[in-house]
Amino acid sequence: ASWIQHLRALSADSPGLTSRLTIEITETAMIRDFAKVGAFVDEVRALGCRVAIDDFGAGYTSFRHLKSLHVDVLKIDGTFISELPDDEPSRIIAGTMIEMAHALGLVTVAEWVTNAAAAAFLRDAGVDYLQGYFYGEPRPVEELPHLAPARTG
Repeated sequence: ASWIQHLRALSADSPGLTSRLTIEITETAMIRDFAKVGAFVDEVRALGCRVAIDDFGAGYTSFRHLKSLHVDVLKIDGTFISELPDDEPSRIIAGTMIEMAHALGLVTVAEWVTNAAAAAFLRDAGVDYLQGYFYGEPRPVEELPHLAPARTG
């Protein structure tokens, strides 16, 4: 509740802020209290944020949950991506998740993309966004000159 209040205060001071935010909810958070998560999703969407289910397919979120929550983005768990494109079951599962998400009007993100062959397979399968070490490893903000705080003095 305090996080939502903080977001409301920030968005009041910066009106365009929420339209640029995507709030990620992990599958494990959803199993704790599904009703509370549903209310949270509705509330942040009402503020203008998009909502993503992170690690979809890891085992906690059922298709019933996917249907019930009003999310915008489905992030496919990296365990289905890490063996692409060589593993046939992974190809089938990833392709099916992408197709299903798009049929539900959701944007798709593939996690753990580590090589060009996996990226090519996923692009051909229609994934919307690719995320993973193939594109870059996490780095401290200080190493990103275009994002680092300006230095004075």
